[in-house]
Amino acid sequence: MAALAHQGGPLSEPRSCPGCARGGPFSFVEPWHDRIGGGDYSVWSCAGCGLVFSEPRVPPPADWYAKAAPLRAKEERPLPETDWRFRQFLGEGLAPGRILDVGCGDGGFLGLAKFAGWSGVGVDYDERVIARAKERGLDAHADDLVRFLKQQMPGEFDAAVLFDVLEHTPEPAELLGAVAPLLKKGGIWP
Repeated sequence: MAALAHQGGPLSEPRSCPGCARGGPFSFVEPWHDRIGGGDYSVWSCAGCGLVFSEPRVPPPADWYAKAAPLRAKEERPLPETDWRFRQFLGEGLAPGRILDVGCGDGGFLGLAKFAGWSGVGVDYDERVIARAKERGLDAHADDLVRFLKQQMPGEFDAAVLFDVLEHTPEPAELLGAVAPLLKKGGIWP
């Protein structure tokens, strides 16, 4: 394993890929400094599956989102109705059922799904965006994603969505492993 010199000191090559679980080889992409949390990370690419990920793989603390809010508020965000992914999912001709929105944010997709006849539940780390989702009358919860998922009933959902989530998840296999049992047989998900 190679160690790289980087702003705060050496960073080691990852032991495994969070996507395919292979032990490499990995290509160093770039150093990265979290301007909100202050941590230094290295960005790597897995030669086996092409996934680009950061090391160390640690979830940001809950207050990270509160600190990021001024930055996120300045971002140009499209209206939920204009998001091609939302339109594609809702335009698939699926019979509405019960949906799980992991990383639901302020409930943009969940609101559109509700309007299209779906009932659903959303979860996100950020208490402030969940408060906005609740103001819109949505069933949304602020919690650690995996912890919340493990508290749900197996086979409860017809579909699950994870828009803009996996690339921010330190251990995507763990998260997907928590979602899978919640779907009914034949359920739709990533």
